[in-house]
Amino acid sequence: MKLSWKQFRVFGKLVTFPAIVILVQQLDADQVEQFRQYKAGMSECPKCHKLFDGRAGLSFIMHLQDVHHVESGASMDIVSELYRKLLHRNETARAAVV
Repeated sequence: MKLSWKQFRVFGKLVTFPAIVILVQQLDADQVEQFRQYKAGMSECPKCHKLFDGRAGLSFIMHLQDVHHVESGASMDIVSELYRKLLHRNETARAAVV
């Protein structure tokens, strides 16, 4: 969601109003498949994707425990493995560019 300024003509005068624009973000197919390997509910959970993309590891662990009822040790393992795979993909992509 973002704030955008829109201009309208009201009685011949140009008036500017703030407008809220809702952006719909597509889920990454690779990320959905990775999440599905651990728990089916994670793959379609928008908060899981938001926390993962925002690099909020601790919040992601707590979210898995509170919402998806994953045990604490398992949630830490899931998040660490997901970030390890992300780091490996990024390193591979960087090596391909050079």
